[in-house]
Amino acid sequence: MTNTTDKPLRIMLVAGEVSGDRFGAQLMSSLRRVSTRPVSFIGVGGATMSAQGLTSLHDINDTAVVGIWDVMKRLPLLLRRIRETADFALRESPDALILIDSPDFTHRVAKRVRARNKKIPIITYVAPSVWAWRPRRAVRMCSYIDHMMVLLPFEEEVFRRAKGPACTYVGHPALEEVPAPGDGEAFRKRHGIGMDEQIVALLPGSRRGEVERHVDDFVEAGLQLRELVENTRLVLLGREEVRPLLESKQPSWGGKILLLFGEEERAGLFGSANAALVAVGTAALELGLARVPMVVGLREHAFNAYLGARLLRTPSLSLVNLVLDTPVVEEYLQEKLETEKVVEALQRILTSPGRERILGHLNEFYAAMSIGDDVPSERAARAVLKVLEDANNSE
Repeated sequence: MTNTTDKPLRIMLVAGEVSGDRFGAQLMSSLRRVSTRPVSFIGVGGATMSAQGLTSLHDINDTAVVGIWDVMKRLPLLLRRIRETADFALRESPDALILIDSPDFTHRVAKRVRARNKKIPIITYVAPSVWAWRPRRAVRMCSYIDHMMVLLPFEEEVFRRAKGPACTYVGHPALEEVPAPGDGEAFRKRHGIGMDEQIVALLPGSRRGEVERHVDDFVEAGLQLRELVENTRLVLLGREEVRPLLESKQPSWGGKILLLFGEEERAGLFGSANAALVAVGTAALELGLARVPMVVGLREHAFNAYLGARLLRTPSLSLVNLVLDTPVVEEYLQEKLETEKVVEALQRILTSPGRERILGHLNEFYAAMSIGDDVPSERAARAVLKVLEDANNSE
């Protein structure tokens, strides 16, 4: 066995969208802390991973797709990025290839790499939702994935039963971003919002397509709620990438919605919000960990919705509901995303006696997701190093 204890580690990370970019940056930082060897990084990421020193092969927005329809619209570009990323991995031959979420992109990279180089350890960070649809993927993944770092407490058992790749439960990286005491009060002071005002967060999504499909419905529901519930302040949080789209719509809101951009505002908004209207996705889980009562909405392209309805194996799209096995979060999907119904649901979680019951369930959700004093990204870093150690010992 070759002694590699002093050899620097060269890790390739591939993220395909904004949530993966945040998770990747946390993992990069933790790998530097946990590893006894120097670590350098190559691959694909966004602004947050770039701040950690990664020079990305291409713009992460090129691969931020969800659903068959979005894939088909961008297929030529997506195929080119898959080929370029896989070829880069094969040329560089890193000590490990870590794929972060976005399976429509990252898993195709993995298949190309594994077909031509069986020695590079391939690890996923964030598992595909085989418990929700297409469970047979789990077995097929064994041919190109060596190890999976899963984020939800039930996923290890799901993949074991499905005969998928070996897994390590590391906890969800969003646990590292739960608002700290004082974040909410500082947010209110920074934006001139009184402590007696009820903040309703509007979160229409992170990708441009999501925002285009949701923003008008979300804004209309928020404005109607504002007329019905006194002392309501609406705050819409968007990414810099969708700033032109949101700012073009802002004049029609009549100055009634505070529009903010950037991840630096997220902790303050989540720490101060009394309720939220949020698109299906990671933000809903983050709100659950911050114990913010929410209503979840989804308006998807008709073709994606048709396929989803045929393939979905769970009663809910909200991870809060799935983890607790209880319908805590109300969902309004596709044609059911009607303004009147959403406004009524928001009123219920703001003002009804049932609000305390919801808050109790969200405390249970936080407890179920908690990993104690450990740090998810550090657990993930240790899992990566263990995979590398095992691979080296097997040579």
